[in-house]
Amino acid sequence: MTDTPFYKHEDHAGNHADVFKHLLLVNVIQELQKVHPEGLMVADAHSGYGVYALENQDEWKHGIGKVLQRYCQTAKKYEIPAPIRTYIQTVLETVGADGLEDFELYPGSPLLTQSLLREGMDEHRCTDCYMQQVEGLNSAAQFQPLDCYDPATLEFLMPPDSDKHHVVLLDAGFVHDDEYAAVQALLQRILERNPYATVLVWIPFVQGHKFRWSFATRLRELAQEKAKVGRYYANIVIQKTGLQGSAMLVCNPTPLLDDVVDPAALHWLAHVLHQGKDEYTVEQIMKKKKKKPLES
Repeated sequence: MTDTPFYKHEDHAGNHADVFKHLLLVNVIQELQKVHPEGLMVADAHSGYGVYALENQDEWKHGIGKVLQRYCQTAKKYEIPAPIRTYIQTVLETVGADGLEDFELYPGSPLLTQSLLREGMDEHRCTDCYMQQVEGLNSAAQFQPLDCYDPATLEFLMPPDSDKHHVVLLDAGFVHDDEYAAVQALLQRILERNPYATVLVWIPFVQGHKFRWSFATRLRELAQEKAKVGRYYANIVIQKTGLQGSAMLVCNPTPLLDDVVDPAALHWLAHVLHQGKDEYTVEQIMKKKKKKPLES
């Protein structure tokens, strides 16, 4: 996949897709930390840059900019859903900002993850085939300039000798249509390697794209088949053209994730983010594997 066009996320950092995927990422990590005392091994397969300057693009104004504006205008912060507050506070603390007025940088998933990990308990691994380093990562994180679609890369992202709970983020740029199949194959390899691993997959909804509907369906079916614990799926659609919205699939979530990032939080987010008169839609599904009855 290294011969595909280079996706420049700095042109889109902080947009509505980033807000949605990072809302799930932050809350999934925090929920997993409550139930995995052995620690987490968090892997970022498409790490990108660690932090993005916002001065040369406007997409963030319709994403994190809108969210921060509503946050700053809300006197009673408890009126904002708790998972949204958690996400906002994590973003602000990560870039050292107090609010919208001094908000000049948006943190990528590597830095957001790094800010949440527990020293001496959790581990952090990142790969990206387009760069040699990730700005802002501390010495505790391990980065390798590897192609995540190469099956051998899983040895780095999911070391077999680790006794920690594996968490993997798949956040592809989908520059080329072949990457849809590559992400699906990568998810299958991850779940076959460790069917209990928690895997987060970002799914774009692009107007008129040939995989607009089928990609999410295939991934959900794959998760239902391969993930031992179950799956969480949520999407928001906020506009009628272009990148209409996106979905997040979480394989093997914590049992209460749907009570944390719940419909109320998703509706709040979609309402704040939606463009003009365009309608917004929200979908949330939590499916847990049924335990087989004990044989007598």
